[in-house]
Amino acid sequence: MIAGERIFAKEYKLKGKAAWLEVEAGKAGSDVFLNAGTRKNLSYYTPGENLFPKMFVKKENYSVTWINYRKNDVKLNFYDSFSDKGRALVSGNFEFVSSDTSIVFDRGRPRMIVFRAVKGRDNEDIFVHDLNTGRTERITSTPGNENRIIVENDELDGRNFFILKTQTLKNEYTYIIDLDPISSSLKEKKEIIRSPQKDKTAFTDEEFNTLIGFGDSITLGKMRMNDLEGVRHSDLTYWAKVSEYFNEN
Repeated sequence: MIAGERIFAKEYKLKGKAAWLEVEAGKAGSDVFLNAGTRKNLSYYTPGENLFPKMFVKKENYSVTWINYRKNDVKLNFYDSFSDKGRALVSGNFEFVSSDTSIVFDRGRPRMIVFRAVKGRDNEDIFVHDLNTGRTERITSTPGNENRIIVENDELDGRNFFILKTQTLKNEYTYIIDLDPISSSLKEKKEIIRSPQKDKTAFTDEEFNTLIGFGDSITLGKMRMNDLEGVRHSDLTYWAKVSEYFNEN
Protein backbone atom coordinates (compact mmCIF):
# COMPACT_ATOMS: atom_id res chain seq x y z
CA MET A 1 0.00 0.00 0.00
CA ILE A 2 1.11 3.56 -0.72
CA ALA A 3 0.84 6.26 1.96
CA GLY A 4 -2.28 8.31 1.33
CA GLU A 5 -4.01 5.55 -0.65
CA ARG A 6 -7.66 5.01 0.28
CA ILE A 7 -8.21 1.28 0.76
CA PHE A 8 -11.79 1.26 2.08
CA ALA A 9 -14.80 3.59 1.92
CA LYS A 10 -18.44 3.15 2.92
CA GLU A 11 -21.21 5.74 2.97
CA TYR A 12 -23.48 6.31 5.98
CA LYS A 13 -26.13 8.87 6.86
CA LEU A 14 -25.45 11.26 9.76
CA LYS A 15 -28.09 13.85 10.61
CA GLY A 16 -29.60 13.29 7.18
CA LYS A 17 -26.35 13.99 5.33
CA ALA A 18 -23.86 11.69 3.65
CA ALA A 19 -20.77 10.72 5.65
CA TRP A 20 -17.95 8.44 4.58
CA LEU A 21 -16.11 5.97 6.78
CA GLU A 22 -12.68 5.50 5.21
CA VAL A 23 -9.43 3.62 5.76
CA GLU A 24 -6.28 5.27 4.43
CA ALA A 25 -2.78 3.82 4.24
CA GLY A 26 -0.06 5.65 6.16
CA LYS A 27 3.71 5.42 6.39
CA ALA A 28 3.63 2.98 9.31
CA GLY A 29 0.16 1.47 9.15
CA SER A 30 -3.34 2.62 8.28
CA ASP A 31 -5.95 4.89 9.85
CA VAL A 32 -9.73 5.12 10.09
CA PHE A 33 -11.25 8.45 9.04
CA LEU A 34 -14.73 9.91 9.19
CA ASN A 35 -15.37 12.29 6.31
CA ALA A 36 -18.51 14.33 7.04
CA GLY A 37 -17.78 17.78 5.67
CA THR A 38 -14.62 17.85 7.76
CA ARG A 39 -12.28 14.86 7.94
CA LYS A 40 -11.47 13.34 11.34
CA ASN A 41 -8.88 10.67 12.14
CA LEU A 42 -10.73 8.33 14.53
CA SER A 43 -7.67 6.13 15.09
CA TYR A 44 -5.27 8.98 15.94
CA TYR A 45 -4.57 7.52 19.40
CA THR A 46 -4.26 3.88 18.22
CA PRO A 47 -1.16 3.53 15.98
CA GLY A 48 -0.65 0.45 13.81
CA GLU A 49 -2.84 -1.14 11.18
CA ASN A 50 -6.42 0.05 11.76
CA LEU A 51 -8.79 -1.93 9.54
CA PHE A 52 -12.36 -3.20 9.08
CA PRO A 53 -14.35 -0.27 10.55
CA LYS A 54 -18.08 -0.57 11.20
CA MET A 55 -20.40 2.33 12.14
CA PHE A 56 -23.51 2.31 14.32
CA VAL A 57 -25.81 5.35 14.15
CA LYS A 58 -28.26 6.04 16.97
CA LYS A 59 -30.32 9.22 16.49
CA GLU A 60 -27.77 12.04 16.10
CA ASN A 61 -24.89 10.11 17.65
CA TYR A 62 -22.62 7.47 16.21
CA SER A 63 -20.11 4.84 17.28
CA VAL A 64 -17.41 3.04 15.29
CA THR A 65 -15.62 -0.25 15.94
CA TRP A 66 -12.53 -1.48 14.09
CA ILE A 67 -9.66 -3.93 14.44
CA ASN A 68 -6.12 -2.81 15.30
CA TYR A 69 -2.99 -4.85 14.58
CA ARG A 70 0.29 -3.81 16.17
CA LYS A 71 3.35 -5.61 17.49
CA ASN A 72 1.85 -9.10 17.20
CA ASP A 73 -1.29 -8.06 19.09
CA VAL A 74 -4.84 -7.77 17.84
CA LYS A 75 -7.27 -5.39 19.53
CA LEU A 76 -10.87 -4.27 19.23
CA ASN A 77 -10.95 -0.47 19.02
CA PHE A 78 -13.83 1.93 19.58
CA TYR A 79 -14.80 5.54 18.93
CA ASP A 80 -18.04 7.28 19.89
CA SER A 81 -19.24 10.82 19.34
CA PHE A 82 -19.90 11.25 23.07
CA SER A 83 -16.25 10.90 24.14
CA ASP A 84 -14.86 12.08 20.76
CA LYS A 85 -11.80 9.87 21.18
CA GLY A 86 -10.72 6.56 19.67
CA ARG A 87 -9.35 3.96 22.06
CA ALA A 88 -8.43 0.30 22.41
CA LEU A 89 -11.18 -1.59 24.23
CA VAL A 90 -10.12 -5.19 24.19
CA SER A 91 -6.72 -6.84 23.92
CA GLY A 92 -5.04 -9.46 26.05
CA ASN A 93 -3.61 -12.20 23.84
CA PHE A 94 -6.57 -12.78 21.55
CA GLU A 95 -5.58 -15.06 18.70
CA PHE A 96 -8.27 -13.46 16.53
CA VAL A 97 -10.89 -10.70 16.82
CA SER A 98 -13.60 -10.46 14.18
CA SER A 99 -14.91 -7.22 12.73
CA ASP A 100 -18.41 -8.73 13.14
CA THR A 101 -19.52 -6.57 16.08
CA SER A 102 -22.76 -5.26 17.53
CA ILE A 103 -23.46 -2.45 20.02
CA VAL A 104 -26.12 -2.50 22.72
CA PHE A 105 -27.37 0.98 23.64
CA ASP A 106 -29.01 2.32 26.79
CA ARG A 107 -31.09 5.45 26.21
CA GLY A 108 -29.10 6.23 23.07
CA ARG A 109 -25.64 5.82 24.59
CA PRO A 110 -23.43 2.79 23.81
CA ARG A 111 -23.33 0.37 26.76
CA MET A 112 -22.07 -3.03 25.55
CA ILE A 113 -19.92 -4.19 22.63
CA VAL A 114 -20.68 -7.73 21.41
CA PHE A 115 -17.98 -9.36 19.27
CA ARG A 116 -16.60 -12.67 18.02
CA ALA A 117 -13.06 -13.74 18.93
CA VAL A 118 -10.70 -16.62 19.57
CA LYS A 119 -8.91 -16.70 22.91
CA GLY A 120 -7.25 -19.78 24.31
CA ARG A 121 -9.45 -22.10 22.23
CA ASP A 122 -9.50 -23.49 18.72
CA ASN A 123 -12.78 -21.88 17.67
CA GLU A 124 -14.62 -18.55 17.78
CA ASP A 125 -16.87 -17.64 20.70
CA ILE A 126 -18.91 -14.56 21.58
CA PHE A 127 -17.57 -11.98 24.03
CA VAL A 128 -19.07 -8.80 25.48
CA HIS A 129 -17.31 -5.68 26.69
CA ASP A 130 -19.06 -3.47 29.24
CA LEU A 131 -18.25 0.17 28.49
CA ASN A 132 -19.32 1.21 32.00
CA THR A 133 -17.01 -1.15 33.90
CA GLY A 134 -14.35 -1.95 31.29
CA ARG A 135 -14.87 -5.69 31.83
CA THR A 136 -14.73 -8.23 29.01
CA GLU A 137 -16.44 -11.61 29.41
CA ARG A 138 -16.80 -14.72 27.26
CA ILE A 139 -20.51 -15.52 27.04
CA THR A 140 -20.57 -18.61 24.77
CA SER A 141 -18.50 -21.79 24.65
CA THR A 142 -19.98 -23.82 21.82
CA PRO A 143 -17.95 -26.62 20.17
CA GLY A 144 -18.19 -24.92 16.75
CA ASN A 145 -17.33 -21.48 15.42
CA GLU A 146 -19.95 -18.82 16.01
CA ASN A 147 -20.58 -17.24 12.62
CA ARG A 148 -23.35 -14.71 13.30
CA ILE A 149 -24.27 -12.14 15.96
CA ILE A 150 -27.89 -11.03 16.13
CA VAL A 151 -28.93 -8.71 18.98
CA GLU A 152 -32.70 -8.50 19.35
CA ASN A 153 -33.63 -4.86 20.08
CA ASP A 154 -30.27 -3.14 20.59
CA GLU A 155 -31.83 -0.42 22.84
CA LEU A 156 -31.98 -1.44 26.52
CA ASP A 157 -34.00 1.60 27.62
CA GLY A 158 -33.25 0.80 31.26
CA ARG A 159 -33.49 -3.01 30.96
CA ASN A 160 -30.78 -5.09 32.59
CA PHE A 161 -30.61 -7.80 29.92
CA PHE A 162 -30.75 -8.35 26.18
CA ILE A 163 -31.45 -11.28 23.85
CA LEU A 164 -28.63 -12.59 21.70
CA LYS A 165 -28.87 -15.08 18.84
CA THR A 166 -25.84 -16.82 17.36
CA GLN A 167 -25.26 -19.58 14.84
CA THR A 168 -22.73 -22.31 14.30
CA LEU A 169 -22.64 -24.54 11.25
CA LYS A 170 -25.16 -26.94 12.78
CA ASN A 171 -27.17 -25.04 15.40
CA GLU A 172 -28.83 -21.74 16.26
CA TYR A 173 -28.62 -20.56 19.88
CA THR A 174 -30.68 -17.98 21.76
CA TYR A 175 -29.21 -16.52 24.95
CA ILE A 176 -30.41 -14.14 27.65
CA ILE A 177 -27.47 -11.88 28.54
CA ASP A 178 -27.69 -10.30 32.00
CA LEU A 179 -25.59 -7.18 32.52
CA ASP A 180 -24.99 -6.88 36.27
CA PRO A 181 -23.03 -9.04 36.71
CA ILE A 182 -22.39 -10.16 33.14
CA SER A 183 -23.72 -13.69 32.67
CA SER A 184 -25.51 -15.70 30.00
CA SER A 185 -28.18 -18.38 30.09
CA LEU A 186 -29.19 -20.56 27.15
CA LYS A 187 -32.83 -20.01 26.27
CA GLU A 188 -33.11 -22.16 23.15
CA LYS A 189 -31.00 -24.39 20.91
CA LYS A 190 -32.30 -25.36 17.47
CA GLU A 191 -30.75 -27.54 14.81
CA ILE A 192 -30.37 -25.80 11.47
CA ILE A 193 -32.13 -27.86 8.81
CA ARG A 194 -30.57 -27.33 5.43
CA SER A 195 -32.21 -28.26 2.14
CA PRO A 196 -30.59 -31.12 0.22
CA GLN A 197 -28.06 -30.01 -2.34
CA LYS A 198 -27.33 -31.67 -5.64
CA ASP A 199 -24.23 -33.81 -5.36
CA LYS A 200 -21.79 -32.86 -8.10
CA THR A 201 -19.17 -35.53 -8.62
CA ALA A 202 -18.06 -34.73 -12.16
CA PHE A 203 -15.83 -31.69 -12.78
CA THR A 204 -14.35 -30.37 -15.99
CA ASP A 205 -10.59 -29.89 -16.46
CA GLU A 206 -11.17 -26.13 -16.38
CA GLU A 207 -12.89 -26.34 -13.00
CA PHE A 208 -10.07 -28.45 -11.59
CA ASN A 209 -7.46 -25.97 -12.81
CA THR A 210 -9.12 -22.73 -11.71
CA LEU A 211 -7.58 -20.96 -8.73
CA ILE A 212 -9.32 -17.93 -7.22
CA GLY A 213 -7.66 -15.58 -4.72
CA PHE A 214 -9.74 -13.53 -2.28
CA GLY A 215 -8.15 -10.52 -0.65
CA ASP A 216 -7.11 -6.90 -1.11
CA SER A 217 -3.71 -5.30 -1.70
CA ILE A 218 -1.81 -8.48 -0.78
CA THR A 219 -3.74 -10.48 -3.37
CA LEU A 220 -2.96 -7.81 -5.97
CA GLY A 221 0.71 -7.91 -5.02
CA LYS A 222 1.06 -4.41 -3.57
CA MET A 223 4.09 -4.72 -1.32
CA ARG A 224 6.31 -2.27 0.51
CA MET A 225 9.65 -4.07 0.77
CA ASN A 226 13.08 -2.47 0.96
CA ASP A 227 14.73 -4.85 -1.52
CA LEU A 228 12.07 -4.53 -4.25
CA GLU A 229 11.59 -1.78 -6.80
CA GLY A 230 8.08 -0.45 -7.29
CA VAL A 231 4.94 -1.45 -5.41
CA ARG A 232 3.20 -4.09 -7.58
CA HIS A 233 4.63 -7.63 -7.52
CA SER A 234 1.78 -9.98 -8.39
CA ASP A 235 4.23 -12.81 -9.18
CA LEU A 236 5.27 -12.96 -5.50
CA THR A 237 1.82 -13.38 -3.98
CA TYR A 238 0.86 -16.59 -2.18
CA TRP A 239 -1.81 -17.47 -4.71
CA ALA A 240 0.65 -17.00 -7.58
CA LYS A 241 3.14 -19.34 -5.91
CA VAL A 242 0.43 -21.92 -5.24
CA SER A 243 -0.66 -21.66 -8.88
CA GLU A 244 2.93 -22.38 -9.98
CA TYR A 245 2.97 -25.44 -7.74
CA PHE A 246 -0.28 -26.82 -9.17
CA ASN A 247 0.88 -26.19 -12.74
CA GLU A 248 4.09 -28.11 -12.07
CA ASN A 249 2.30 -30.99 -10.35
